[in-house]
Amino acid sequence: MNLQSAFIKVKLYAIIFFSLLVPFHGNAQLNFNVDFATANGPALVKDKFAVYQTTLGSISRVNTNMPKLSEANIKHFRYELGWGKNEEFSAPQITGTASNPQYNFGELDQLVNGLKTNGVTPLYAMCYNPRPLQNNPADGNNWQSVPNNLAAWQRICGDYAAHFKAMGTNPMYEIWNEPDLNGIFFTGTFNDYINIYKNAVTGIRAAEPTAIIGGPAVSGANLDWYKNFLNGIGTTPINFLSGHIYDSNYRQLISTMRQALSETGRTGLPIYLTEYCSFNNLNSQEVSNTVIASKAQGASRFFSNVRNLLTYNDVQKVYFAQWIDPETRSCPTCAWQSWVDKMGMIDLSNQRKALYNAFKLYGSMPEARKLVSPEIQANIGSMASSDPNNASVVFWNEGTTPQSINATFSNLPFSSGKMEIYRIDSSNASKYDGAGENLTILSTTNITSNSAYLNTSIPVNGVLFVKMYPSTPPPPPAPTTITPGQVYHLIARHSGQVLDVRGCSTTAGASVQQWPYWGGNCQKWRVESTDNGFVKLISLNGGLALDVSNCSIADGALVQQWPYWGGNCQQWSLVPTDNGYYKVISRLSGKVLDVSGVSLANGANVNQWTWLGQANQQWKFEPDAVNLKSATQIGDILKITPENKLVKSAVKLNLYPNPATSNVIINWTILNATSVDISVINPEGMVVFSKHIKNANRFELKTSEFKSGVYTVIVKDAKTLIYNKLLVFK
Repeated sequence: MNLQSAFIKVKLYAIIFFSLLVPFHGNAQLNFNVDFATANGPALVKDKFAVYQTTLGSISRVNTNMPKLSEANIKHFRYELGWGKNEEFSAPQITGTASNPQYNFGELDQLVNGLKTNGVTPLYAMCYNPRPLQNNPADGNNWQSVPNNLAAWQRICGDYAAHFKAMGTNPMYEIWNEPDLNGIFFTGTFNDYINIYKNAVTGIRAAEPTAIIGGPAVSGANLDWYKNFLNGIGTTPINFLSGHIYDSNYRQLISTMRQALSETGRTGLPIYLTEYCSFNNLNSQEVSNTVIASKAQGASRFFSNVRNLLTYNDVQKVYFAQWIDPETRSCPTCAWQSWVDKMGMIDLSNQRKALYNAFKLYGSMPEARKLVSPEIQANIGSMASSDPNNASVVFWNEGTTPQSINATFSNLPFSSGKMEIYRIDSSNASKYDGAGENLTILSTTNITSNSAYLNTSIPVNGVLFVKMYPSTPPPPPAPTTITPGQVYHLIARHSGQVLDVRGCSTTAGASVQQWPYWGGNCQKWRVESTDNGFVKLISLNGGLALDVSNCSIADGALVQQWPYWGGNCQQWSLVPTDNGYYKVISRLSGKVLDVSGVSLANGANVNQWTWLGQANQQWKFEPDAVNLKSATQIGDILKITPENKLVKSAVKLNLYPNPATSNVIINWTILNATSVDISVINPEGMVVFSKHIKNANRFELKTSEFKSGVYTVIVKDAKTLIYNKLLVFK
């Protein structure tokens, strides 16, 4: 038997094997070709898709289901704090008076810590009206009302932001919930809401100056509401525009939000859909456990929604409603809702629904998207992605009849491995269709080349998931010697120039270039850890992150600075090459930071490109430490000199208290000197305090003007220098 006939025989056996997995149906077979060597379409980003939880789930059930968030690779979670409602955690959570509010954080802190443990970033909806600010607080039915003391409202928002920060979390904030639904979630006027927003932002930003805050969280495509809101807040900070939609018409909502941003001069502001569901939550025929929201159709519709929503680059977050099923009706007094809506991913018995399993499958797919030809055919949709350890394809059937398919997988990123088959349909991983709650591997077969084949059928509303992986995973990247928290300038190997923000701009979207080093903050980058060995690179010039524009995976995609929101297009791995140089690899695309065209010119663009091993794709991370001898004047920018680096010493300066929230005592008795110079260096590397002290061995440093962060305090006399790190909390 020659090799060609053997190959044909192996392929035939494979087709016969996979044909047995699901009975053949008589409709015309559809052919799909997946090329894992060809990038295609928006990346399958995970941070974009999140979940939303109302106050109508008990803390015990929230805690029980917390591990399921990380199981499904869910990174973001919206929660309504529900102030003033009987259903809020530890109700009443806020007591006391407007001038002296008292807080019971007990159950809320369980949520905060659970999210932190599972690596999930919260978005807290700062709503509704706390009881001390209600005119008639006794019965707990006035939570929709306007706070009767806006100064106290501002303080409460700030106190909560300070509390979350002290717990070591960095949440985002949304102000109120659906204030346009007068009589349901709000009883004030439009101007009342504007004042609520402004005061909330002031309070939060006083506690956390870099907090991400947005609104107005309105329901539906109400152009006038959005425009009036954006005009009404004036110069009050806003980081995202948010809205809710509970049917398939998200396109109209996004179009309306874009129009409002354009007509108010705010184009480019990110859009968040902070409550989204493709089912109509006012229709009991769609959101009960006996119909589509809880059955396999919810899974197939999820993948269809995800595929479409990925095309909207300005829509940075989509919070699917809901996480766990509510235990009570969301509006007991509303005539339009006489049932308990059950559109959560987890049911009342804490079991997974089909929609959760779809979310989990998507969460397991690599982000680098690959070409499927065609991606949609008849009523079958598909998406594919891969990395060196995983090649995945998902198909779903939104038609009214089962559909047979033949799929060819070519250019796999490995030459041998395994193929696993999973399904969500009326017989698999769909509890409310009568199947079990969990995803299971239905078959496993060997792959002996970089191609594979599948011939099978997809039932109505069914999802077919194919996972392929290598027999021997590639080794992990070598560890780096770059220190998280340290500031560096990045030197291009081929030109000796450094990574620089064009024009030293502080504007989001400013591109990066190469430029001769002159020591400016627009040439300095702080390396900060994210997870799994990846880092973000933060410009000292404006605090923005190094980012691939539009989260593109294409060669030549622009690299820019952008507010950090956690996307994989803002995270990088640093892999050594040789002689102290590194390749800087995008977590999203797997492509590297590259000086365009191997240019030696000042101002040459820096983009991403496939790794070719060239010098214009390699960077040296040169530390920008403190020049301890010369940096003593306020406003000095600190830089390294070859003969004088900041080195660790067994002798440290005594600081008390440390961490500090107010004044700090500096004690330098160990120097045995009474005439010294004191310098304090902020997290950006600038001297913010300098003083010469005589005839003393201690000094009280006032930190009232310092923002939160890690500072360096230096004390030196004519012969000796000691220093220590000071952690300031505000």
